[in-house]
Amino acid sequence: MNPDFQPKHSHAFIFLTLAAVLMAPQAHADTPDLSHAATCVTAQERFFSDTDIKVVCNDSYQLYNADAPKTYYEAKKNKPFSYASFNMLHMGDAMARFKDYATFAAILNQWDLVASVEVQPLPKDDAKRNEDLGKFLKRIQGGETVKDEDGKNVTAARVLADMTAPGYVKVLKELMKLDPSWALILAPIEAGEGTHTELGGFFFRATKVQPKKVSACDNQFGCMSSFPPATRFAVARPPFVAGFQSGSFDFVSLALHLRFRVPTEAGAMAKIKKIFNGADFGVGTDEDVARFAELKTIMKFAGTLAKGSEKDVIVSGDFNLEPKDSRKDAWENVIAGLDGAKVYVTDQTSLSKLNGLASEYDHYVLNPGKTGECTPDSAHSFNFLESHTAPMVASSIHHLATQRKALEKALKAAYTVKGSRYVRLYTDDQVDAELAEFDRRLVDSQNDDQTPYAVYEELISDHVPVVMSCTSGTSDDD
Repeated sequence: MNPDFQPKHSHAFIFLTLAAVLMAPQAHADTPDLSHAATCVTAQERFFSDTDIKVVCNDSYQLYNADAPKTYYEAKKNKPFSYASFNMLHMGDAMARFKDYATFAAILNQWDLVASVEVQPLPKDDAKRNEDLGKFLKRIQGGETVKDEDGKNVTAARVLADMTAPGYVKVLKELMKLDPSWALILAPIEAGEGTHTELGGFFFRATKVQPKKVSACDNQFGCMSSFPPATRFAVARPPFVAGFQSGSFDFVSLALHLRFRVPTEAGAMAKIKKIFNGADFGVGTDEDVARFAELKTIMKFAGTLAKGSEKDVIVSGDFNLEPKDSRKDAWENVIAGLDGAKVYVTDQTSLSKLNGLASEYDHYVLNPGKTGECTPDSAHSFNFLESHTAPMVASSIHHLATQRKALEKALKAAYTVKGSRYVRLYTDDQVDAELAEFDRRLVDSQNDDQTPYAVYEELISDHVPVVMSCTSGTSDDD
């Protein structure tokens, strides 16, 4: 747990990424649109200006590397593919600003489809900075000579390099270095509790898996799940729904992240208890009652999907609920909306900074009789805390000194716009403070008896993925 802090090899973080050429759509001349939707509209030019990647943005979903299926997909029968589910812990925001995106991608690259939750939209401060940099870029493209605060000419390439990409773009770019067929389908809007909002989506390897249109999504590749007004209040984050095909096996997946706090609206718990009465099932805490009610509402939606043209429906994600024997009746009650559904994975999947693996929160829920192409009985967690299981994470920890130097270089090289001036984004004092925070979270924490596992949370996540094997089949069973 206390790695050599003077590594011999290079292993760098991606703290600042390429971005930008077009301004996002604006409601008013001086009021840029900083929404997640606007970020997608500018993504192809801003974050992939060095590639020919295609980005599709619409009201139902966002698709990054959209041409990958056309280029790489191989419709082979009876071929295996792996399906993972992962809570990515504030992927892309300041709360998880020391993630090692290259190592994160190396973990994901072991599988072919990854249901992803707690993916963050681009923070508003970063989106605003990108817009300001975009204005400078237009000046340069218009032939104006622009200088930074040190009197050096500012080039278009430099402005692009100073823009900040969302975390999901950083991961995708790292994945594409490992396999250019990787793509991402993402929710079109963020959802959440209070001030915390997040996105759901799926990274997929297009050689093995391709998107398929879903009738319940108005024949689009994906959409946000929807609920009637009578139960909509019970769902904190509507799961993102997407359709996929591998060989002859086609299926619909939901990326789910159940609530982690009690709803605060007046009278909400009274209404929730009409959906799921915890007293009937030995569930006492309001938090768990609210989660079971939310899951019951979502599983009814999943059941409706399964009654349509597509019978294979897989719900995966972070349930914030453990499948304890004492709650067997509660689980059976709430998942009954999807006929024949069972809960899979009883491994510990959340991370305690003190003890390592802890609660059993991450699962798959599906009907094994309908979805015979998958083997959920063998589904399990992937423990990246173990060096023999995840040597790439052990290597990342060993190379913290190199990562710290990369961070320092990136912070000192970052520029922004203030008024009409091109100036450093961080002062020397701010750089020193951020490096001290890096040391506190990633280095010093390893020597603290209360936080020996915190470094794993900082670099990767406070959850480990769960993994299930599937096959493309010989003929679909629908």
